[in-house]
Amino acid sequence: MTDATINIQSFIFNVFGAIDNLAWIWMAENGQKRADGTPIRDGYVGLGPDNTAVRGTLSQELQDYLKTLDDWFRYLAGLRHALAHRIPLYIPPYVIEAKDEAAYRDFEARMVEAGKKGDFTEYDRLSGEQLRLGRFRPWIQHSFQENAKPVVFHAQMLADFNTVDELARKMLGEYTSLADSGVAQVKLN
Repeated sequence: MTDATINIQSFIFNVFGAIDNLAWIWMAENGQKRADGTPIRDGYVGLGPDNTAVRGTLSQELQDYLKTLDDWFRYLAGLRHALAHRIPLYIPPYVIEAKDEAAYRDFEARMVEAGKKGDFTEYDRLSGEQLRLGRFRPWIQHSFQENAKPVVFHAQMLADFNTVDELARKMLGEYTSLADSGVAQVKLN
């Protein structure tokens, strides 16, 4: 599970970085200026919903497309920022379904009593039974205290990959249009 966690964390950073790189390439080609010619500071370069200055330099068609991704950008930024600054992503070894919660807590109380009596054989037996209540779910989450929602990582990784691919293709169309207009600093092939 450790290898899966490490790879998923790396994937999140790379998805975020790939999108960030698309914005930086656009700014490098566009001269890092707003539509009115005023400069865009480094901290404002990106394609997310808060990056209105960068979005404003893109075609209306691409701006409209990016608006459809606003929730996805927020999800991605939430995972990336938590991972980078606060809480690493985590794959729980198991979850307890609501219908089994009372039994799980009952085992916990009985394990405490067995531990107090020094009956570690009983403690281990109860612990084994308690663990059988758990069910693995392919979820990843960064916090249980911040109301973070668990993400079904396999399906989400496939969706994220496809989103990056689609966005990159649309950005390539923008780069090509910019190059064709003679504004780009480097001619794209």
